[in-house]
Amino acid sequence: MCCTWATAERLATSTRLTRLNPTGTPLELAAMEYAEAWKMLGGKASVIEAAKEFARRHLHTLPDKMLPDAVKDMLDAKEREGASKVYMKVLRFY
Repeated sequence: MCCTWATAERLATSTRLTRLNPTGTPLELAAMEYAEAWKMLGGKASVIEAAKEFARRHLHTLPDKMLPDAVKDMLDAKEREGASKVYMKVLRFY
């Protein structure tokens, strides 16, 4: 019986390490970080849900363009949307 349990435990540990391998994070550190995140969330969300929300808010990429190009694109978009002449004048002024 002990050998079956030991074999199952070795297999489970191997699986855990395989899943962590791409991150380069040691199993002990991953467990510590998970436990800390779980405490911070206080049972109100899963660690995955918190990570998804963080990614949604912070991990977007912005286009790499110069300010004059960004201003021109914004003015063109407002014009296509049908912004009033007065509003367009204000945008161009600022």
